[in-house]
Amino acid sequence: MINEWIIESNSLENNDLLRDESLFHVANGYLGVRGNFEEGYPSHYSTIRGTLLNAFYDIVPINYGEKGYAFPETMQKLVNVIDTQTIFISINDETFSMFQGEIKAYRRYINMEKGYYRREINWISPSGKELNICITRVASFTNLELFAINYELEKVNFVDQVVIKSIINGEVSNFSDDKDPRVATGHSKLLDICLNKVEDGIVRLGCITKTSKQSVIATSTYVSDVECSAVYKSNEKSIEAIFRFKEGRDKINFTQYNVYTDSRRFRDPIARGQLLIKELSKKSFETILKEQEEYLTNFWNSTDINIVG
Repeated sequence: MINEWIIESNSLENNDLLRDESLFHVANGYLGVRGNFEEGYPSHYSTIRGTLLNAFYDIVPINYGEKGYAFPETMQKLVNVIDTQTIFISINDETFSMFQGEIKAYRRYINMEKGYYRREINWISPSGKELNICITRVASFTNLELFAINYELEKVNFVDQVVIKSIINGEVSNFSDDKDPRVATGHSKLLDICLNKVEDGIVRLGCITKTSKQSVIATSTYVSDVECSAVYKSNEKSIEAIFRFKEGRDKINFTQYNVYTDSRRFRDPIARGQLLIKELSKKSFETILKEQEEYLTNFWNSTDINIVG
């Protein structure tokens, strides 16, 4: 902790990253997204990737080593819902990763005063192309259904085309451990995909819980300050949105807006998600950050909490 509001960790060790997935989560009381790298880790690294909605659950059996009288048969378990945080950046055939090429500079922190998480990287690809990357995340306090990710990219020594690929994935599972009956593998796959649609640049992917029959919809769209061509690819499990930016532009600003709606709170979560994404994507990411800061300023000013460094 470098001051009373900012928590920072720049480690790339697996055990530290597992801890940091919790430290660097963004949440607002309705939705919470763990602090995973958007582009992922090496295949041999452990990770608990996840997005949770408050009180969105399924019913699962409780396993006992030795069951006693009146032990409950089932429990309500929070469900890891649709993953909207997977984003890849590529230059020609080289895909950005913290674990390949060279990291010249790196800073990762969460600002609790202003309500955002940020990762700043100066990366050199294996072939020598240098790129400055700034990734910022917000779980909005003024629009609780909104999770937004902003990418600021700056080319340093190349003019090649940049490609951003976003994947909205419904094939998700809860964390499981064969050695722990509380999180056994039988409790991990709790969702079935029920909706997969792309229309007018808006992605909608929906799932339903296996037992409680609650539905959750992730509605996403994308805004950039630089002209690009977009291609959407759907399969049974996910939807890919691929954006190709023209050569020559040194800076690219790209924002992904993700809205989560569920049947516990909305009579028609599909229609509600469609309405919200159209309204919220009209706001610039800078406006979302400003609203976040204003909300927290008013909150801290209205409480008797004192932060001591």
